[in-house]
Formats: sequence, structure tokens, C-alpha cells
Amino acid sequence: MKFTIAFLLVFCTANSWGQLPSDKQRLVDSLTASLKSLKSDTAKARANFLISSSWSDFDFEKAQGYLKTGRQLGGKDRLMQALSYFYEGRIFDPRDLEKSSQAYLTAISLFNKLKTKEAYLLKARAYFNYSINLYKQNESKKCVDVMLNEGIPAGKESRDSVLVSKFYIMLGKVFMNNQQWEKAAAYFKQAIDLLEIVDPKSKILLTAYTRLAFAYCHVDKFNQVKMELDKAKKLIAFFPDSRELLDYYEVEAVYLMMGLQQDNQALATLDKGLALAHKIRADDRAITFAFQKYNVLVNNEKFEKALPILKQIAKDTQFMDVPFNRQQVYKEFNNTYASMGNKNEAYNWLQQYAKITDSLNELKSKKEINELEIKFRNAENQKKIVELNAANEKNKLKAKNNRLIGLIVSLFLLVVAVFGWMLYRKSKKLSDQEELNHKQEIKEIAQREQIKIAQAMLQGQEEERKRVAQDLHDGLGGMLAGVKMNLSVFVAKERKEEQAELYGIIEQLDKSASELRRIAYNMMPETLLRFGLETSLRELCESFVSSQLTIDFQYYGSKNDLPIQEQISIYRIVQELLTNAYKHAHAKKILVQCSQDEKNFLITVEDDGGGFDPHTVNQGMGLANIRNRVDYLKGTIEIVAGAKQQGAQVNIELKLQR
Repeated sequence: MKFTIAFLLVFCTANSWGQLPSDKQRLVDSLTASLKSLKSDTAKARANFLISSSWSDFDFEKAQGYLKTGRQLGGKDRLMQALSYFYEGRIFDPRDLEKSSQAYLTAISLFNKLKTKEAYLLKARAYFNYSINLYKQNESKKCVDVMLNEGIPAGKESRDSVLVSKFYIMLGKVFMNNQQWEKAAAYFKQAIDLLEIVDPKSKILLTAYTRLAFAYCHVDKFNQVKMELDKAKKLIAFFPDSRELLDYYEVEAVYLMMGLQQDNQALATLDKGLALAHKIRADDRAITFAFQKYNVLVNNEKFEKALPILKQIAKDTQFMDVPFNRQQVYKEFNNTYASMGNKNEAYNWLQQYAKITDSLNELKSKKEINELEIKFRNAENQKKIVELNAANEKNKLKAKNNRLIGLIVSLFLLVVAVFGWMLYRKSKKLSDQEELNHKQEIKEIAQREQIKIAQAMLQGQEEERKRVAQDLHDGLGGMLAGVKMNLSVFVAKERKEEQAELYGIIEQLDKSASELRRIAYNMMPETLLRFGLETSLRELCESFVSSQLTIDFQYYGSKNDLPIQEQISIYRIVQELLTNAYKHAHAKKILVQCSQDEKNFLITVEDDGGGFDPHTVNQGMGLANIRNRVDYLKGTIEIVAGAKQQGAQVNIELKLQR
């Protein structure tokens, strides 16, 4: 007899809102008392974050209040800012998984700028929590990708082997839920290999043993199931009356049924699990054990004993509030009564099963229709945005650059004339202090006007780049292609001894055309206009990659609604930074990280090159252009570098124009 678990149970747990469990209440009381004795604002901020986390599952308003207080106390401290987003992710989980995930991603972006052991550890934990959110949202593929390519490397960087093992267990759980038992077992085994060294008496190791045993049950490796259960049994003594012990009972029962066909012993184990679940008030697990016991009895055709268990399950109002659970229970009532020969009851339950199935199918259809409608509206809106952007760009390309340059010169002369007139009019009437204040005001006005002039110049540069790029690609590029085609026809008619030289000329033409396309692309990448900022930045990074240079590009919080002028400015900033790191610093590895929220766009470019002194380095057109573009977006730039240290890091924060 092959036993299979027939139910995917959905169970809703309730919290006592406004009241903390005794252990959390003690922690909150201790932290609240410590606030009076703590001297530094950062220490007080940490305490408020921890209190916020304690309240997160029980009182959302209180949790938010403590988080806000912690943020205020943390001020501009970069670690406190990152911590605040980390705990914000905790508050919104599981109320709003989208907001929770965005908070974790922001925290990760901020932790990346800090090179401390604590920052490495917190970044890895943020990746772990973000992965769990993806798992809850049924984003299995993305969840696995984040854990393998971001989370586990971050965990190893923090040197927290226990956290790395949790990533492995989480990976195993994802593959197990997709019935990929061999892959699941491999990751559980990796977790066990780590934990047996660093934490051999932990609850998490007990969990890894039981889950590996459960995976082995489904690939019929029952000898290995017994080995893992024996290892788990040695740890059970350390955790009496725990949910981990419930896991052990559940897997042991499956092993007795599937591996040894000892149903009576399996029923005894299930009774132990059921009793413990009631004792520790694990109502969700009690339902699981009851259903497994019901299954064993039905498989052995002991319907008279199975029916009362099913009736008891049906009395659990919280469990039966979930439509999917009612559907499964009604189906089992129909099957059990039919097997007992009670046709009337079987028919009655069949009608209820059919009714709720129709209702669930209707809800599913409505949901699918709504999702399709939303996708269609989004696609239409995006299409309109693309068309409008294309039309705007076309109109801009038609503008005459001479008119723009004339406007810039006129504006500059007007500003100079206004300043001169204001100075002449006020100079004789102002006292020394008033004159000083007035000069400061004039200086600020001049700075604002200079920024406007720089903005106009940058915009003019971009439009000129587009025009020249198009002329190069369509004009000179077409001419080179025509020359190559004519030479190819001509070479076919020439004598063999002259063909080699002509082929060499054709090859040079090919190289010239490729170089021309590269120049035209750098002047105005078509990818930026067609596919957006993230794709164009990724392609830009890939264009720099070679056998001597590797680039790690990371992009968080992707949005496609930035005005094209802002996208171009961001693209040029990253382009200049990459060029500087490659040509001047001779870097071998470069990290490019971009993240975006509603109001800010953050850029970090870090390299392992020769380093430089930002105070004495020749500013040049490259760095000057970067500063002009940062000023254009009312942003700030921070350069972390030194002449005697290796590598450099540039952090830029831009204010998006909404």
C-alpha cells in the first residue's frame, strides 16, 4: 500500500491584537526601560527598532510609531537609515508583501554602501527575508534566483554559516513544494553538513534532518529516511513540546506507512502528534495529523472509524472558513459515505461539493479576467507612453542647435546685465551688513542661473549627439556599406593574385563600419529610447566587459516612467564613471549598482583600480560633466578614494523630477 498525502491544507491563524505574548512583553519592557539610560541617539534608535519589530505582529500602529521614532533618532547615520528600512520590511510582512519587499531592497542598497561586518550580516538577512516574501507570492523562480545569486553569496561574505544553512533549507523547501525531491534533498544535505559543524544541537538542524527524511520518503530511499530520523531523535530530547517535535512525528508516521507498511504503528505516532498539537495549541498541525489519521483508516477501509475524525475536522470553524478546505472535506464525505454504501448521504455531500467547486471556479475565472484586463490596460498605457515619447523625441531632433546656442548666450548676457543693474542700484544705499547679505543673495541667484544654463547646455549636447549619431549611422554608414558592396562585386571579377589585397581592403572597411556604429551608439544608444534605462545600462556594462575587466551590474526597484531627459542624464553619468574606472584607474573589477524609489535614484560605482585623490585630481571634462548632470537633477555626489589606497567608490543620489 502506497500512502500519499491527499490534502494541501490552508489554515488561518489569528493574533491577539493589542496584546503581546509574555516573552515578547518582557523584551519590550526591558527595552523600554533601557531607553531612559541610553545616552546616544543611535542606541536609542536601535531600541525603538527592536520594540517596533516586537509589536509588528500584534499592533501595526504601535509598530509604525516606534519605527518613526527610531528613524528620527537615527538622523543621517547611514547604518540607522538602512536599519530603518530593514525593520520597515518586517512591519509590512505579511500585511503588504510588495511594500515589505521594496523596503528590504532599499535596505540592501544602503547596506551595500557600508563596509562593516554588521552591514554584511544585515544585508544577508534582508536578502533572506526578501526571498521568503517571494516564496509567499509564489515567485518560485525569482526566489531561487535571488537566494543562489545574491543571498547565499551575501551570507558567505558575512561568514554566518547558520544563515547560509537557512538559505539551503529554504531552497530545499521551494524544490520540495514543486515536487523536485532530489534537488530538495541535495540542499537539505548541504544545510546539514554546515550545521553539524557550527551548530550541532540546534532546532534548525533538527528541522533539516526531518525535511531531508521527508524528501527521501518520496524517492523511496527508506534506509536513508531511517538514518535521518535516528539523527533527529537524538536532538528531540533538547526540544520537548516543540513544533520541531511535531515535524518529527509527522515524518515518522509517513515512513511507517510508506516504507514499512506498519499502519498501526503509524496511527500510534499520529496520535502522539495530535496530542502534542492540542497541548501546545498548534491548531494547524492538529488538523494535519487528523487528516493523516483519517487517510490511514480510509486506505485500510476502516470507514466507520475514519468518519468521526472527518466530522470532527468539519467542526473546526476557522479551518472550514477557507473555501478550498471545505471543498476537500465535502469531497471526502462523499467518497466515505459512498464506500459505506450510504447513497443518500453520499449524494447530499456530492451536491455540496459540486456547489462550492462551481463557486471556486467562478471566483478563479473572475480573477483571471480581472488580471487579463489589468494587463491589457497596462499594455495600452505603456504603448501610449512609448508613442508620446517617440513623438517628443522626434520634435526635439528637429530643433535647430543654433537657436539653442543663441538662447543660451542671450540668457547669459541678460543675467549679467540684470546683476550689473541691481548692483549699481543698491550699492549706494546698503549698509555694510546689508551689502553682505545682498551679495550672498546675488551669489545664490547666480548659482541657480548657472544650473539653468548648464541644464540647457546638457540638453543641447544630447540633441546634437542624436543628430550627429543619426547622420553617422544613416549617412556615412550607408556610404561605407555601399563601398563594401561594390568592392565585393569587383573582387569577384579580378584575378586571383589581386584578390587577397582587395579582401584586406574589405576587411578594413568592415572594421571601419563597426567602429562607426560603436561611435554612433555611444553618442545616443538606441536601446535607451526603445527598451528603457535598465536594459541600456546593462548593455553599457556588457560593452566594457573583457578578459581584463569584469562588471557586476545590479538594478533594484525598476520603473519605466522616468522622463527621457532624466534617463539620458543617468546613462551619461554611469558611462563617464565606467570610462574613468577603466581608462584612468585601470580597474579589473567594477560594481555598478542602481536603485530607485518614488523620489530618489541612487548610483554606486565601486572599482578595485589604482585610486586617486579627489581633491587634487584633474577635474577634466568627464568629472565636470558628471557634476553638471548631478546638479541638473539637484543631487549630491560623494567620492570615497585616496591616492594611497586601492580602489574608489562614487555614491550619487539624484532627486527625480515628478
